[in-house]
Amino acid sequence: MTRCLIFSARVAAGALLALAAATSRPVFAQATPATPAMDAAQARALRSLEDMVAIPGVLKEHPDLYYRQLAMNAYGSGSKPKALKLFLYAAGYADKPSQAALATMYWNGDGTAMDRPRAYAWMDLAASRGYAKLVTSREYYWSQLNEDERAQALRVGREILAEYDDTLTMRRLRQKLDHARMNVTGSRLGFVGNGIVKAASKDEGYDQEGPSTASLSDYYSDAIWKADEYAQLKDLQWQVRVDAMPSVTVGDLQKAAPSAPQPVK
Repeated sequence: MTRCLIFSARVAAGALLALAAATSRPVFAQATPATPAMDAAQARALRSLEDMVAIPGVLKEHPDLYYRQLAMNAYGSGSKPKALKLFLYAAGYADKPSQAALATMYWNGDGTAMDRPRAYAWMDLAASRGYAKLVTSREYYWSQLNEDERAQALRVGREILAEYDDTLTMRRLRQKLDHARMNVTGSRLGFVGNGIVKAASKDEGYDQEGPSTASLSDYYSDAIWKADEYAQLKDLQWQVRVDAMPSVTVGDLQKAAPSAPQPVK
């Protein structure tokens, strides 16, 4: 079965808008965290989730991923203010990569006015689930703020938490997924049958290698529609696809000193 590129490593890294490279830090190689051990059940569940969100109808019912994808498309086409707005929508459904993307854009003044205190506040929220690369970025941001900016960051952070705290955003996501699951076709007594669902192919405008199908049991899996289990799999997916990958952070370009003229022989 084809992997869904919308939810796989390409997008997980892309959703950060080259987060590590965009921030101004000295060049250094980050240690690679140990890849989390997955048992067979977790590996199957993660594979199923990545496959299922290849189905456009499923993706659209997951506003965290759907708006993140639209934001990335807008950013890639140069519509950065629109991307900022769409990342904000995704951030409202507890999507940590989108919260980190907002932080990056505010930090660099990318599609918006530069606002380093607001950037820190968003990165602090993005790092709240312990994603290693986001924690590293949060600590770097804090180290670059002066005292006035730090005080402002704390004030802005309280404002952001009032609307985007994980408790609130997970509640929004839970309500959305519960509503979506109640409206998909299936038995209210729990029997889902032996049918299949088919994902779109490249010919239909989706970035896949070809047609893909999934069983109805996968389609109705709690890991797809139950917000808490879904969030746990997203955490695992990030740890495996992003945090476990080595990275090198590139700092500002430095003007090289002119070389001494070579003697003429």
